[in-house]
Amino acid sequence: MVSHSAYYACRVCEMEGTYNELDNTCTYPWYIFEHTNPRFRTRKNFEKCLQEVDHLKSMGRKKINVRGIKDVSPLNQLIFMPSQTLYDYFHLCLEGHTRALIKAWNDIHGGTSLETLQVINKFDEFLSSINYPHSLHRKVKDFRRFNNWKASQLRLFLLYLALPFLLFFSCYFPPLLVYHFSLFSIYIRTLCKFDDRQHVYDVRPFIENHLRRFSEFYESKELLSTHCQYHLWEQVVRHGSLSATRYD
Repeated sequence: MVSHSAYYACRVCEMEGTYNELDNTCTYPWYIFEHTNPRFRTRKNFEKCLQEVDHLKSMGRKKINVRGIKDVSPLNQLIFMPSQTLYDYFHLCLEGHTRALIKAWNDIHGGTSLETLQVINKFDEFLSSINYPHSLHRKVKDFRRFNNWKASQLRLFLLYLALPFLLFFSCYFPPLLVYHFSLFSIYIRTLCKFDDRQHVYDVRPFIENHLRRFSEFYESKELLSTHCQYHLWEQVVRHGSLSATRYD
């Protein structure tokens, strides 16, 4: 399939994407997904695309893109890629989405003024005061050095620390931003561990509302990695919790 920056890059659905001239990239805004309601990639439709690719190749065509498929892979004989290959939880949720959110929170309190540094010191004191279980070897600290955090630290922050952190410092963050993040945090935490499969379906509205209002709180472009957060609940229904597919 095509790369993440191309049209029809989602391997689960046939959302086309839209070209952003300012950033020279292809984005996948939620409002377009919601409005167009793109169909999922079924075996029948996938095979039709593969046949079209073969036909175009036989005609000598170059730069083929048939709804995101540019060539025929031998793997297609073994697995159905749209539903039998997994999203990389490590890069998609932790290195991608979570780090982008933390960057935006840092930008809210950017600069080196005395007042800003005092706020950052409060953040760091909060993180340093946490009592961790002895089994955790990597601890979260130095709020402004989040780019140096390992995946295990990002996971720890996302699942257990971020929401209490935002609530404790609610006077320093917009209330709606705290609410907006809680939707994502609860969504991912549920997908990592649930006792009843129904809980996975129950958190679907959480990610829908998180993505629907994403552009209100973050300047980050709605890239494919943002769009794919929605499909995680479907992956969990088919393959089990995200904690079973950890890469950290």
